Amino acid sequence: MLIHQALHGYSDGHNRIACSMQLSPIDDDRMKVLSDWSGYAGGIDRDSSYITAYPLMDRKLYVIAKSWYADEMNRPGCVWTHSLIINLESIDENFDFRTLQTLFRKPQVGCFDGYDVTLTVEEKRTDCGAELYDIDLIPLSYLYAQLLKKERGLAYRVEDKSTKYQSIILMLLQYLPLQTLSRISLCSGSSFLRKIDNESFNLQFTTSTGKLLKSAPEINGLQESNFNEGIIYISKSMLHNVADTFELLRFFAEDIGDNPTKICTLGMLLDYLDKAYSHRNVPEYNKVIDLLMDAFPTSAEGKKIKHTFISEKIASLFTSKDNYYNWACTFESESVIEVASIVSIDKIHEFLSESSSVFISFVSRLVDSDTLNSLGRSVLKNEANKLSESMQKDLAESHWNLYTALIFLNKSMLLNDYWINLPSVRISYLLPLLEDSDLAEFKHWTKILNSCLNRSIDIPQNIMVIMHTYMPDTVSNIMDFVQSKSTLSLPISIVEFCENHTEDILQWMNTQSTLLSSSVVQFIIRLIVPQGYTTRSAGSNPWRPFVKFDDGRQDIDFYIFMFVLSFNWKDELSLEMLRHSFYKIHVSLSRDELSQMQMNRIRQYMAELPVWQLWDNCKKLRKGVVFFLKKVGYDKNILNDFTPSKKLNEGLVKIWNRLQ
Repeated sequence: MLIHQALHGYSDGHNRIACSMQLSPIDDDRMKVLSDWSGYAGGIDRDSSYITAYPLMDRKLYVIAKSWYADEMNRPGCVWTHSLIINLESIDENFDFRTLQTLFRKPQVGCFDGYDVTLTVEEKRTDCGAELYDIDLIPLSYLYAQLLKKERGLAYRVEDKSTKYQSIILMLLQYLPLQTLSRISLCSGSSFLRKIDNESFNLQFTTSTGKLLKSAPEINGLQESNFNEGIIYISKSMLHNVADTFELLRFFAEDIGDNPTKICTLGMLLDYLDKAYSHRNVPEYNKVIDLLMDAFPTSAEGKKIKHTFISEKIASLFTSKDNYYNWACTFESESVIEVASIVSIDKIHEFLSESSSVFISFVSRLVDSDTLNSLGRSVLKNEANKLSESMQKDLAESHWNLYTALIFLNKSMLLNDYWINLPSVRISYLLPLLEDSDLAEFKHWTKILNSCLNRSIDIPQNIMVIMHTYMPDTVSNIMDFVQSKSTLSLPISIVEFCENHTEDILQWMNTQSTLLSSSVVQFIIRLIVPQGYTTRSAGSNPWRPFVKFDDGRQDIDFYIFMFVLSFNWKDELSLEMLRHSFYKIHVSLSRDELSQMQMNRIRQYMAELPVWQLWDNCKKLRKGVVFFLKKVGYDKNILNDFTPSKKLNEGLVKIWNRLQ
């Protein structure tokens, strides 16, 4: 570290004799005045030397000067003053003002060599301060508190050795924040109250006036409880020469500036830290947070102090990891402390990975919290993204509420298949969420479909559409399932989907040699519109297994469906369908067994009759069928064995013959 110096003494009056730097006229004049004799004649040791400390005008430069009475000079009142000029901005954590005592040199008359060069000083700690041990805590705390407030006019009578007061001055310089020093002037010895810029020094020790330092507390009625805890802590540090304290005062200089409240807060924080390290009377961690928030109420203030005391390393001295991370994730005043920039998400994840119980307990609290901050939301998102499949399964089975909270943060959890085996109500809850997943990676459509079919779970239509996109044989799988069941109970969503994809049903029927159950037959009858465009376009071939299924004992709806279906095409299969169905319907009509709804389905295929024959539905049916057969070009001979009834067949031939 570079330190400039100057020497003042008698030279045609009191003047500057040497200096290692160029000073402004104002600063030069200030140093000349303040380096002159203060009238100090010494303490009880008759040592007339004293120290004066003060800032120059630009406030960056600070002077610590030692003066000696020049009794070797013929002219009375002469002094030698060796001034050390320090740039406050160059002072680091290790610099110790008390080492300056070793740099001061009283000159010899006419021997002024070396005072005009810049000194290079190695920053180091020192074991100074022994002279302070007989100073009580309360007077020292009082002095320190007043200086923090930059009070002026503090004056105390010299009652001890001069070196003691020099030590006090240097000790105070060492523990005062550097920005405060730029406004502080001190003197260890004078016979009158000295001034700077027409204002009294902040602190001086005099031989002519002032009260005793040790009696100051009694006069002011002060006790330790009257002082801020931070002031007491720093004062004790001075008394016990605790280097860490002044190092930290400088380390956090930018945060505390010369603000007394912030300086006191730092002192309290350091006090808390000491207690935490020693495991004695450890404060609650929320007290640390409260101090930080009160002293540094915006995010721009106290950044370094906040980062230090909110770091996991420091916090771990006050509280558990669990409590610390929970606080970090739920802390509401992010405008005061930017927790997300201090606390590591990766560290939290590492902690939560210790055990499933730790994870469940911690994350459940976050999910239930009403004060989750940006860090907390990021932690939840991160944990949701990093959940192992086994952990997902455990949560889905045993911690449903937590699982559902996390799955909204990471829909890709559904890409695994464990959830398809959950209870039906939970599958129903999860199915709609599939839409927001990366379905290109999903490989379990068949499993989902089978699970929903077997347990009659509704699948939302949008999910059915997506399923069909990724699994084109969806309807085919449904038809296989239906065919395998003797009785059928399908969710309405699946039924509706199949109803909208009759072309897929027809394609499936093309692959079947026969239909195996009445349930699949009834399903087909329910969904297929026999006279619809899709049905006609597919041709008659898909209906071979349908016709083959007929054993002559099906219900009338089966035959009505087949009857209507047969009118779509002119080929052998459609003719066979007409044969299979006509006779069954004719018999039911003769017995008046058809409902109005059933009648409505076949009415368009029945012929018109004279009004006096309107009652004869059988005749309408016979005439309508024969008219159709003749119109589309079938041969009359097909009627010879069209039904099991010879008489009925003959009647059909007669109708044919009468038709023009």
